[in-house]
Order: sequence, then C-alpha cells, then structure tokens
Amino acid sequence: MIDRVGVHLRAVQEEDFPLLTALRCDRSTQHLLLAYPDQCPPSNAAVRDWIARRTAEPGGTFLIIADGRGHMLGFGQIVDVHQRGRFGKIGFALVKDIRRRGFGSQALRLLIAHARDVLGLRKLLGEVHADNSGAMRLYEAVGFPEWACSMLTTTTGTNFVTLFLWK
Repeated sequence: MIDRVGVHLRAVQEEDFPLLTALRCDRSTQHLLLAYPDQCPPSNAAVRDWIARRTAEPGGTFLIIADGRGHMLGFGQIVDVHQRGRFGKIGFALVKDIRRRGFGSQALRLLIAHARDVLGLRKLLGEVHADNSGAMRLYEAVGFPEWACSMLTTTTGTNFVTLFLWK
C-alpha cells in the first residue's frame, strides 16, 4: 500500500534495486527521460554503475522518491551541474502504477527545494519529449515557464521541448 502523506526524498537502499532495474529497463520510461540504457535487462552491476555515476557527479544528486513508509515510488536526479553558473538539469521518473496521482508534483517540488537549499542551485533545466503533455503540464504547474519551445529532432526522430526555471 502506498502512503500518500509524507512523500520524501532519500538515499538509495539495497531494496530499491529491483524497481530501479525495472525503471532502467522500461523502454517507454527511458524514452520519456531521453535516456538510452546500454543493455536490457541490465545486470545488477550495470544498475549499480549507473547510480554510482549519478551520485559521484560533482554538484549533482540521485535520490529515491519514497512514500511516508519509505517505499520507493521512483527516483529523481540533478545532473550536469554548472558550478560557476549554479544551474543543472533536473529529471525524475515514477513507477507506472502510481503516475497521475499527485506524486509527481510533490516529488518535483521536493527536488526543486533540494536543488535550491542543499545544492545551492539557482536555475534548473528540464528536457521533456514534445509528446509528453502530462510532464509539460506538471513542470509548468510547479513553476517552470515554457522558456524555449524549440523542437529539436534527434537522429531517432525524437522531438523534445526545453523548459527553464529561474530561482
């Protein structure tokens, strides 16, 4: 059972790896994240390496989004932090069965507060697929104005829009 009260961020724990592996291997989730994992299903070592890269990145973070009981709901990350400019890229993913139930806005607000209060960032950049209208509405609802709606087409034919937040 998911506890709606008290959504919080926490460090990765051993029991999170099965869900992290599932999220890492879910092609539709990875597509929405503009990510292309090397192998599916990933080995435990590959998932651990992925998280180690994210947690070791200077100025960035990788955290578990959890409910009030500590059960993993997804993950959030801040990457590519520019130390002098104090900005970075934000992204998060929730497990499929809890999406569109209010957890995303809570998680995104927590990640923004973490970026500002813990990492000392002033700006965040989020890249969202153009066909992911739910994510675009979510980012706008928590304060990301649609800054640049430049439809960039990748070699895979993927379109994405960039959203920007000034803090």
